[in-house]
Amino acid sequence: MRMIQLISREEAGLPRFPDSYYPGPFPKVGVCLHNMAVGSPDPTTLERAKMRTRTNYKYHLAKWGSIDIMEAYDLYNVEGFPVFIEGRPAWSNCDAFSGMAQLGYRYIGLEVHGNYDTQYPNDVILEGISDFLAACYAGGKISGLEMKGHRDFNSLSSYGPTNCPGNNLYPLIPELVAEARRKLEGYGEEEEMIYNLERLPKQGNLFVWGAADVFTHIDNPRHSADYLCWLNIKNESPDPVPIEIFGTPELAAGHPHKDTIPPWEKRGYDIYALAGGHFNGSIILKANQESLLATMTLLRLK
Repeated sequence: MRMIQLISREEAGLPRFPDSYYPGPFPKVGVCLHNMAVGSPDPTTLERAKMRTRTNYKYHLAKWGSIDIMEAYDLYNVEGFPVFIEGRPAWSNCDAFSGMAQLGYRYIGLEVHGNYDTQYPNDVILEGISDFLAACYAGGKISGLEMKGHRDFNSLSSYGPTNCPGNNLYPLIPELVAEARRKLEGYGEEEEMIYNLERLPKQGNLFVWGAADVFTHIDNPRHSADYLCWLNIKNESPDPVPIEIFGTPELAAGHPHKDTIPPWEKRGYDIYALAGGHFNGSIILKANQESLLATMTLLRLK
């Protein structure tokens, strides 16, 4: 799998709402694929991608009276690499088109830049979709390796039928699922490696945890294995705790991720699906309270 690059809501210029703002959580069985019907699969810049997601956010609020952007993630071809911009929380009603409520919001909505009735998805877009499905399953966000298209739910819609995600993308869904399954072959056969994040010296008023240079200890002579990496963080206090997660460029493309963990809650954060080879990376967690228990899970896939 290619490295999955995730851009947070804040980086894209969208407001961050508390969890209580959204209905849910809802158990997810798979991914629902959409196309934006604007733009193209051709390379764009990160700033233009962020601008498009902000436009989608404003459009969804104005057109549909939505409380937020409807989908969980937007996918772009950013200078030859698949890049995902965070939308509505994946555990919430993050595929909030007409009719999905009847199913209990069982799918994570992924919206792809382009109009796939008139355009054809390129390798960057297709690789991004299959990587996304595989990462959602491996990270426990979905219970099955299932992908649907928006049009599969036309019978539930009160707004009439749609071609979404487009006649040139929809027929490829079985191939994309098969590719995601191929990428996950061997999942669970390799032993999980779990590391406790160590307490580091405080930085001003912030408590700091780190997992330094973990990847230098992994021997991968084949150079063909893939790594999935995520953090599990538990707030062991009666108060909400704001956090920031930082990674080296190899690990997280240098983009800090911000969130607030509610009292007593445990949350998981995908860092990236890391390409095979030797890595010299670190993860840093910062918070204004010390009542956090943080572990990092690294899983090697064939």
